[in-house]
Amino acid sequence: MYKLALVEDSKEDSKSIMQKLSRYQKDTRISFSITSFEDGLKFYNNYEPGFDIIVSDIEMPYMNGLDAATKIRELDKRVQIIFASKASQYAVKGYEVDAVGYALKPVTQFMMNELLNKAIKKLCLNADEYVLFNDENGLRKILIPSITFVEVRNHDLFYHMEDNSIYRSKRSSLSSMEEKLNLKGFSKCNNCYLINLKFVTMIKKDSIIVNNQ
Repeated sequence: MYKLALVEDSKEDSKSIMQKLSRYQKDTRISFSITSFEDGLKFYNNYEPGFDIIVSDIEMPYMNGLDAATKIRELDKRVQIIFASKASQYAVKGYEVDAVGYALKPVTQFMMNELLNKAIKKLCLNADEYVLFNDENGLRKILIPSITFVEVRNHDLFYHMEDNSIYRSKRSSLSSMEEKLNLKGFSKCNNCYLINLKFVTMIKKDSIIVNNQ
């Protein structure tokens, strides 16, 4: 399932795009978890990396879609952005934030399908860079290169990150991640830890220092 944000201040346009998204899911059997935002400022203020696709209007009150996307790009380089607007003059500017594409309203089913297919294709190319799991807040996506080590405690996995944040994946096994992370420069030093070798700063007789831990 892909996590999608719909940023649209018009209820009529939002309803129309939601219908296109529902039809796409039905026809392709690709599922979305959709969260709607009414304006760019609200979306930016609530944004956390983790969305896979953003479908956004451009001309909205308080903050337009291009401004919001520019700020989001500072936080999230990999999210796929699709613009939908009545104004064609913004099309070229959309590529400045590495948008997947630009659709003129009213958005046709064909155009929505084309843009979603392109976005998902790009996501699949980058899929190996992420770990997806459920935590207490829902489905979370984290970047593998930012994981310093993975720890198992009481049948839960704890992902320790470069910024010292920790994410918990309940009822998960270390072996389930071992094969995938071994291919990304991780090594299992005992039955409790997978460590990212690029963050190793010291190896002692019976311990390893990883990111100052």
